Order: sequence, then C-alpha cells, then structure tokens
Amino acid sequence: MASITITRCTKFDEIPKELLDGFIEISLEGDRDYNYPLDVVTTDHDDQVRKLQSPPYPDTTVLRYIGHIGNTVVGRGILRMNTGDHNRKNASIGVRIRENERRKGYGRQLLRRMVEDIPDEVEILFFSIYPRHKDFIDYIERLPVKLGLTDRKSASDLRAFTLEDVRRRTVDLVQEAQSRGFEFIQITDYMFPDGFDPVSFAQIVEEIWNDMPTEDLSIEKEKLTPEFFNISRKRAEIGDYHIWTVVVRHIPSGKIAGYTDVYVDYNFPDLIHQGDTGVIRDFRGNRLGLTLKYIMLERILSDPRLSGSKYIQTHNAGSNSNMIAINDELGYEEVAIIPEYEIKKSDLLDVLEG
Repeated sequence: MASITITRCTKFDEIPKELLDGFIEISLEGDRDYNYPLDVVTTDHDDQVRKLQSPPYPDTTVLRYIGHIGNTVVGRGILRMNTGDHNRKNASIGVRIRENERRKGYGRQLLRRMVEDIPDEVEILFFSIYPRHKDFIDYIERLPVKLGLTDRKSASDLRAFTLEDVRRRTVDLVQEAQSRGFEFIQITDYMFPDGFDPVSFAQIVEEIWNDMPTEDLSIEKEKLTPEFFNISRKRAEIGDYHIWTVVVRHIPSGKIAGYTDVYVDYNFPDLIHQGDTGVIRDFRGNRLGLTLKYIMLERILSDPRLSGSKYIQTHNAGSNSNMIAINDELGYEEVAIIPEYEIKKSDLLDVLEG
C-alpha cells in the first residue's frame, strides 16, 4: 500500500495552490454523484472556489484534508465539528477518493489522520453514502455502524407546471389562509423588512428544526440565534446564490406560524434546492405547508432567469409522511435514498487499527 501525504487546511488560504485544482476535481466528482440520477449541472470550478471561501455556519468548525502523492491529489476528507453548547458529542466525517485511485488504502490513511483531530468529547460520527455507491453499503453494513436516518431525496419536474395553473391554485390557497387570519411575507437573502423580528423568527426556525423527524440519529436538539441569518447571508453573497424565504404569520396573535425556503443559483438554474418547510404545531391543519410551497413555486416559475430550470429537489426523512404527502401533491417523485449512518469513534478506531 503506497503512502500518501496528507495536508490539513482550516481556511481557503491554507490550501496549497498546487493542490487546489485536484481538490476541486474530486469535489466535482462528488457533486455529480450527489445529483445522480438527475441530469443536471449544479457547480463548476469557480463555484467550488467560492464555496471554499465561504465562512462556516455558527458554532461549526470545518477541517479539510487533502491526500496527495507529490502534487497529484488522490483523495480528500472533510470533518465538521460542533463548537457551540450543543451536539458537541457528535461530528460528521466524509472521505472521497478519486474514482481511478480507489481500493489502494488511501481512504483508510485519510481516516486515520482525521481521527487524530477529533476531540475526546466527540463520541459519535455521522456519514452518508451517495446513491451511486450502493455497492459500498454492503461493506459499510458489515462494520459496527447504525443506520440513523433514511434520507429520501425527491424531485419535481418544473417543466410539468404552467404558471397560469400554479398562479390560480396559489390565489385560492392564499385566500383560504387569509380568511383564517394568516398573512405571507416574502424575504430574499434574510434581508428582513421593517418590523420583522429576527429573534422571534430564529425561535420558530429552531422549533421547527427540532420537530422534524430524526429517526434513530443520536442527536440533541438544535439551538439557533439570529447570527445564523447573518452568516447565511454572507455565504450567499460569497457563493453568488440567493435564499428565498416565505414566512406565514398569524395576524391575531402576531406569531410566526411557519416558513419555507429555497436556494436559487442563477449560474446553475438546472436545479432549485428546496430547503426547509415547516409549520409549528399550534397552526397545523390549515394547509399552510402546501400554501407556502405554492407561493414559492409561483415565484420560481415567474422568474425569467429560471426559465430553463428542470427540477426542484428536496430531502425528507423517510418517516416524514406528512411532508411527503404535500410533496406528492406538488409532483415530487423519489429519485434516491441516502442512508445516514453513525459509528462510535471508539469502534472506528478499532476498525482502522484492525
């Protein structure tokens, strides 16, 4: 087994120039695997550079590892750790080896190096397997891992909709919601309008996140502050994409009832990424989730810069039957299952030493 040199980077400026292109090429391979089986292009070299220059989300540290022989990059690893006051016992880990360099022991070498940097307080590591590598799942499941969550990736063909039909349906749903005392607020890149309270919104987002099914993942409740919106806005600015949000508010109580968001990149309009959609329990049963999604769909179809868009894609826990039913009404079809596993750090060390 040939030995590789492993270079660790915490910031974009630390990535050696002679290794940058190789690192990005492997990331582009990963993006193609993530998009499978959809025929879409969602990134390129310059876009990857922008992503590398973006700041991490609050309370998160991201370490990147480049495995190389001379100046030839053969693999990369990414370690994400929580540095806030929650979920410090968990971290996520990912290793990718260039397609023509696999089965040479490079992945094991990267993992050994990465584990050295994991703090003692971290007990559990999360990782996912992309659908193009189902054959790898057989190997993974022979290890001491636990299936934590089944991530159901689904997509809806935007070319199947007409703006006229969507607009008509949106008007009906919005009028129904308005008759029950709800209003809708559209926000771009978290630039909140006057009178909008980011603190209250952060509390609602946190509540919705923590009410989403996590199945058997060993994860604590999330904690969120308005700093998340500031960092997200900065990431969107550097990454040259936009975050569109629709918020629904209950007028009589003044309380935010829910929201939906999507990520739009005019440089790569093939695929629109649906983010969260959620309604707090007090206001469920009013078809607000469906209404939020229709308002967003109308905005997407109304934008001439997105006239060439092919799909809108979302992820749900496989057990989230309520949201899957809403997505079914909007033409979503399952395109892939992405299993998310977890392994105890101690078990991973035993595997690497075996």
